[in-house]
Parts: sequence; structure tokens; C-alpha cells
Amino acid sequence: MPSGRQVAESVFELLLVELVCTARAQHGDDADKAVQSLTTLGNSVGSRLVEKVALDRARFVSTLDIVKFVCKELWNEAFGKQVDNLRTNHRGVFVLIDNKFRYLRHISPLDARSYAVYTAFACGLIAGALGALGLPCQVTAEVTACPATTFTVKLEEAKA
Repeated sequence: MPSGRQVAESVFELLLVELVCTARAQHGDDADKAVQSLTTLGNSVGSRLVEKVALDRARFVSTLDIVKFVCKELWNEAFGKQVDNLRTNHRGVFVLIDNKFRYLRHISPLDARSYAVYTAFACGLIAGALGALGLPCQVTAEVTACPATTFTVKLEEAKA
């Protein structure tokens, strides 16, 4: 890995911690509003980042192709590696498992509610990227054993 990239990663990790602190300070005791604020920011970043990453790519043929692209190409760009495992029920639910989730590598073990604030930006980033690729969805994260994180993507039903 190039040395310049390592510096950028550490700076980004510090920026994320500062974003979490700022969101918590702005919203006080209302953790849900802090999570929503970080999710919205992540959504904006995800939609822009996927445009950059998919710029020279051929059109996607299927929903699974889009999700695989996010798990491989976009995940590598945003989180420095590919998803460790992808599962689906073939009914609009995808489970992405990252055993060493980058944003939690340097976070001390917390309670489940606190992890939600640290994973909100990533959930928004994934939802924004998929939405920009034509798959509006809801993304939730569950930290099983820090830093192992499971992201559940539920595609929204197409409105007739």
C-alpha cells in the first residue's frame, strides 16, 4: 500500500471520530438525531463516491451485479478492502459482513447503542451509493464482536 494512502486513512479515521463527537455535541442526549445526521452525511458522500468509482464501468445488468460492485470496488475505495462475506435471501435482503471494519479498528468496545453512532456514516454511505445506482434501500449495522460488523441492506419495494 502506498505510504500516501496510509496517511489519508489515518486522517480520515480522525475525521470520522471528530464527526461523531460533533454530531453528539450538536444533538445532546438525542442519539437518534446524531445517527440521522451522520447517516445523511454518509448518504451524500456515498452517492458522489459511487459516481467516481463507477465512471468508466459498463452498465450493470442485475441487482446482484450492483451489490457485488459495491462489495468489491466501492468497499475497497471507501474501506480499504473488500467485504469478507456477502449473503442474500434473493428477496431484496443482502447481508454484508466485514470482519475487520475499518471505522471500528481503533474504537474501544462499546455498548450496542454507541456503535450505532460510529456505523451511521458507513450505513449512509452504502445506502447513498446503492441509491445512486438505482437501488433505494435501508441499511443497518450490527457490531457482533468489535471490529466485526454486519451490514443488512433491505431494498425498497418498487412502487408501481
